[in-house]
Amino acid sequence: MNRQTSLSLLIFLAVISGVRGFAQIDARVSAKGALAAMWAENLYVRSLSACVEASTAENPGRTEFVVVQNSVFGDLEPVQVLPTMLASTAIQYLDNNALIKRYQRLRHQFAVWAIKPVNNDREESIVNCAQYSASVHKRKLVLGVYGGYLVRWHYDTASKEFVRVGVERWKWSVD
Repeated sequence: MNRQTSLSLLIFLAVISGVRGFAQIDARVSAKGALAAMWAENLYVRSLSACVEASTAENPGRTEFVVVQNSVFGDLEPVQVLPTMLASTAIQYLDNNALIKRYQRLRHQFAVWAIKPVNNDREESIVNCAQYSASVHKRKLVLGVYGGYLVRWHYDTASKEFVRVGVERWKWSVD
């Protein structure tokens, strides 16, 4: 039984049994531990965490991160719950319609992040966390490239897990 199945089973049993008191608290703690274990295995969630860490190091006042619900996170959501907090930063996963509504409410551009599918480069796997400025023009969402981070991973065969090699900032420029 894999971790996702065991988490689903744990949550199902907790809901069906209606257990009160310590058993209910223990089930929540176990479910949180299982979620944390799933997030620790997911390369995209780990890359998002690295980007949040690097971005908040550059901008210490940042308390919110808006992530475009693209094919990477859009495909994962039905399978697993995504983290809504990383360190002290709130994470929101918004689709295009929600981004348009947010722009209409704020009435100015705001930063959004998109996690791109992994690219393999020789012995490294690279996840691009791209930062865009979001705006709306004629009721259509417009994402302007701003920059982002490249998170480099190396698969360690001894420990059978990905080890972060580094996080490097990139800015968009016209050559």
